Amino acid sequence: MQEVAATNNDTVQPPDGTEEIYGLPTVFGYLCHFERCDFRTTSTDRIRQHYNQRHQWQVSRQGAMP
Repeated sequence: MQEVAATNNDTVQPPDGTEEIYGLPTVFGYLCHFERCDFRTTSTDRIRQHYNQRHQWQVSRQGAMP
């Protein structure tokens, strides 16, 4: 299975019903996996900050980032 989409036709929309914005480029990104949280980012630093600040995720207690 290919992890990164090679074309727009290979992308999969999130199951939350978020509409695609036609004309914007497709980029690799991260989606928070917590229920009722729609945080998205293209930055690994920002997703780590989000988990730490919003969900009090601590690697020492809960393991690696989801």
